[in-house]
Amino acid sequence: AVKGNVEITANFEINKYTVSISSSEESKGNVNSKSVIVNHGSTLTVNGNTLTVGGTTVSATGTEGYEFDYWNIGGSKRSSGYSTTVTGAVTAKAYFKVQKCTVKVNAGANGSVSQGSFDVDYGTTVKTDGASIKVGSTKKSTASASTGYSFKNWSSDWSSGYAVKGNVEITANFEINKY
Repeated sequence: AVKGNVEITANFEINKYTVSISSSEESKGNVNSKSVIVNHGSTLTVNGNTLTVGGTTVSATGTEGYEFDYWNIGGSKRSSGYSTTVTGAVTAKAYFKVQKCTVKVNAGANGSVSQGSFDVDYGTTVKTDGASIKVGSTKKSTASASTGYSFKNWSSDWSSGYAVKGNVEITANFEINKY
């Protein structure tokens, strides 16, 4: 039985949610945090390969031969500039793609090449074969000497094949004809 005034206080606390973060394929890339617990109303933003949520920044980094492509958040592809307010549990997944590289084919003095640049996937094989250079299975550049000159060699001997692991350059060298 209550015999006088009674004061009752209700106490509340903010809801907390888990943002689960993962890589689409660990062999292609990884994230530096697997989950973040945030308060209801926290902001989640995407800026390139980083995801910021509730003041915590998570980065996605590709393994050798791969680079970050995009975030999938809540089942939708998201890119830089995306922002949302967290009102429940969130799933974020980082996706990766094969790294792109450039093979630059130069001509030394007194000659030319039929194609000067190729954009290729990481790991593509480049092979020199006489005055030609084959890039992958379908691309080719041929060195041609100016009048009075002949093809001498390439600046790198890739006759056995070279697996591209970044941007590379190779130069066709020419020499004067001797009679």
